[in-house]
Amino acid sequence: MKRARMTKARGRAGIGMTLIELMVVISIGVILIAITVPIGKSLREGNRMMACGAHLHAIHQALKMYMLDERGVPPYELAVGDDPSNPLTEPIGPGLYVLYTMGYLGDDENLHCPSQVGIAKTDDRYYHAYDGRDTLAGFDPGGNLSMLNQYRYLPYRGEDDPDNADYHRQLAPGTGKVTAYDPSWRPDDSALICWCDQHAISFTRGGEGQYQVLYWGGQTEVKPKSLFREAGTDAWRVRPGD
Repeated sequence: MKRARMTKARGRAGIGMTLIELMVVISIGVILIAITVPIGKSLREGNRMMACGAHLHAIHQALKMYMLDERGVPPYELAVGDDPSNPLTEPIGPGLYVLYTMGYLGDDENLHCPSQVGIAKTDDRYYHAYDGRDTLAGFDPGGNLSMLNQYRYLPYRGEDDPDNADYHRQLAPGTGKVTAYDPSWRPDDSALICWCDQHAISFTRGGEGQYQVLYWGGQTEVKPKSLFREAGTDAWRVRPGD
């Protein structure tokens, strides 16, 4: 009888220890989840940034082939008389999407940033992650072409001073708001083709959100969003290494 009581007591003690151990394991699991979830999100966004960079490289290769054949860059400028300060003003021409429709770009997903979530494929904006307007991009409010700075891709930004080094960096020469193509003309490798602003919230360096930028020379760089969003900054003047 005494031995039976001791056995029951040991059994109850064993159950008690098992419950405590289970609670400890659960607590450790909760702590590990709290640590690993932010790391997982960071890694996932880092992968999206890498995929976006690969898309930009594909766009660059397609753009070079297009220019060899078509003697110019894809049209995506404002029509004569259009007011760039009017938010309803839309550029003319297909922009970078023509690289896919004309067969220079094999996959239209290259025109979509993986970090651009919440937009269905049936929405026109889905395949124009590198076209369209970046409404948060900085601009000179005193300039008559100030809003042109907000378009991620434009062959021509409105600079009409041939002595200005930034003018020579643009994708097509001309005056006014409409491109005048010159087949013999080529932009400098530091000319900014387009940028992606989809990572400005989800991907940070030094506590600041980042843009991803594509230059004519083919290089891509991650740039702090302040370069593009501060008032008075011309996004298209951003150079490699800035």
